[in-house]
Amino acid sequence: MGDKHSKSRGSRESQSPKHSPKPGRSKLTSMSWEGTVLSKIPPELIPVLDSYGHPIKDRARIKPTYKFKFKIGAEGTNEGELNAPIGLTTDRNGSIFVADASNHRIQQFDRYGAFIKAIGDRSQFYYPTALICDPEDNLVIVDKGNSQIQILDPSGALKSKFGKKGKDDGFFNNPRDVTINHERNILICDRGNHRIQIFSPLGEFIRKFKSFSPVGVATDKEGKIYVCETQPQRIKVFDPLGVPISGFGSPSGGLSYPFPMGIAIDYNGHLILTDQRHNAVQIYSQAGDLVMKFGSEAKGRPTAVIIDRDGNILVSDTTTHRILVYG
Repeated sequence: MGDKHSKSRGSRESQSPKHSPKPGRSKLTSMSWEGTVLSKIPPELIPVLDSYGHPIKDRARIKPTYKFKFKIGAEGTNEGELNAPIGLTTDRNGSIFVADASNHRIQQFDRYGAFIKAIGDRSQFYYPTALICDPEDNLVIVDKGNSQIQILDPSGALKSKFGKKGKDDGFFNNPRDVTINHERNILICDRGNHRIQIFSPLGEFIRKFKSFSPVGVATDKEGKIYVCETQPQRIKVFDPLGVPISGFGSPSGGLSYPFPMGIAIDYNGHLILTDQRHNAVQIYSQAGDLVMKFGSEAKGRPTAVIIDRDGNILVSDTTTHRILVYG
């Protein structure tokens, strides 16, 4: 595997807000990426799901105010440095795992941003784009360049892998994102084949359903599937079998996230999205109403977004090669 161990730390930095908050529409306050985000969150916006989609303890809540806490990483190839990071997940101990895409590896940090270890290299991964911890803390990794899914045990050792490039069931063309549903099945955004594929925890193909250029996927506590589609630019909602239920947002629609890329869902079904065109994270209700947003056009390109067990929001900022943590 070529795991590397070190006591060095990833770049971790706090700083004071640079801008004064300016009230916006729909109960939101917009700030720069590293500014303080003051928001009026409805009281029902509480307990969230853990990183693999299951309800967690009531202590983990969306917070009534958010501010920038610290960042992880800086551009580079050394341990703790990142090169176009994309996917994020956390395990049961709060460790943060990053798909360090252009360094062709996975990096693990503690909950405070201290580097723990690197997993793999170009001989194992080729541009990994997404990952998620299952209930046993196995890592399920989208190895985009190799058109396959790799499953690692908690130590980082390879347990199994499945898939290869193609159009048949169980094959992939530009796989992009992964989540795990309430039945512990694995859902993959098979972007180039315009579909979502569902597999058993062992990697056995179960079913597929059509989705246009999917780049992000998440499930709620009822098993509904939410997909970020880029053709057209919208959120599409499916039942657990892949039957379309609803959706919102389009190039001509009224919502202000014209390029949704990452998605997470809280316990009450609120959608947390990254919008790469406006460099923002936006939170919507099930009805598609904007609840809150933060971020600005100043810098960065938010890609993946997750909520950890303490209610912090973590965002991968691909072009500035770092992970931003808000709490």
